[in-house]
Amino acid sequence: MKALLQGKACLVVLDDVWTDEQVAPFKQLAPPTGATVSLVLTTRSRELGEMFGELQALDPLADELGMRVLASYSGKPEAALRVEGAQALVTQCAGLPVMLRALATMLSSRSVAEVLQLLQTPRQELRLPKVPAVGDYTYRTLFKALEVTLTSLDATMARQCLMLGIFPGDTVVPLDVARSVWGASEGETLECAETLADTHLIELVRQGGALKGLQLLDLHRDYLRCRAKSELPGWHAALLSPPGEERFLPLKEHPYWGEWTGEKHLLHPMHWAPPGP
Repeated sequence: MKALLQGKACLVVLDDVWTDEQVAPFKQLAPPTGATVSLVLTTRSRELGEMFGELQALDPLADELGMRVLASYSGKPEAALRVEGAQALVTQCAGLPVMLRALATMLSSRSVAEVLQLLQTPRQELRLPKVPAVGDYTYRTLFKALEVTLTSLDATMARQCLMLGIFPGDTVVPLDVARSVWGASEGETLECAETLADTHLIELVRQGGALKGLQLLDLHRDYLRCRAKSELPGWHAALLSPPGEERFLPLKEHPYWGEWTGEKHLLHPMHWAPPGP
């Protein structure tokens, strides 16, 4: 890396950092003579941010903006939401857009009173899994909203959504790969992806107007993985099945799929499967 930096001014951005181990190699990087290296990292942990330099905190959304986000994603007039008492929902979201959007999904087909009642449902009744702490925030409201949205889907689509937990967060998953994991037709895959995107359980990624794939926010992925923990190994095995099996999809054009010793196979950022048994 030092050779690449020779004589250059470089800004290194580490996005969504979770542990100091992820930052340490870059912090210890001694640039060669004539090079300038600046390091910027984003994290949900104030403690982690303070460990590596000057902290620039991003404040949560003010209540006024939070109400606008809630209205925008729910498709309901802001004035009507205020009359219904939606300020209580905004307060529960603590100014975090990801939580506001999740509650807005619930609001699109429910009243404010119904959403508040669902959020008061005990965790055990909602089958809410215990998700490890994430940064400086508590996301219980978000995870309750995800569970309610997930259970409102039909059983097949809910299972297909859970299966996406085998992929890394913030990673574009080609639709062909999702189709392979789901065992669905091209049309069924597109329908499922669009429905999950409409409920904000996933994001659709487009490039030049064409649908490139789908991806999960890291918090959504964490929840799905905890919710489907016992089934993840089997789904992962299906994704990484050897050549010749129905679910094997060689896709060289995508960064996580390629060739090894001349044989096509799936390359996954965390797992790999050699050709043959």
